[in-house]
Amino acid sequence: EEGSLEADNNSSSNLVLDSAWGRVGLNNLGNTCFLNSAMQCMMHVAPLTRYFLSDRYSVDINTHNILGTGGKVAKAYSAVLRELWMGSHQY
Repeated sequence: EEGSLEADNNSSSNLVLDSAWGRVGLNNLGNTCFLNSAMQCMMHVAPLTRYFLSDRYSVDINTHNILGTGGKVAKAYSAVLRELWMGSHQY
């Protein structure tokens, strides 16, 4: 079904989201339209979204890299994605 993030048969994820979820927009605050466009594109890449919503990303975070953020960006993206995609339907 178009708009669904249902996992395909080749995926190890069993995360299936309602097709109406994720159909939200972002308010532009000043000159944020480019960021909003990028976020909308990223959040509709089904494999990437399943990866973050299933929390599988957390095992791939490198917390020992002194030049990195300790996973802050990945965790923030996951939180925003979860709120935008699932809103009050989080589990």
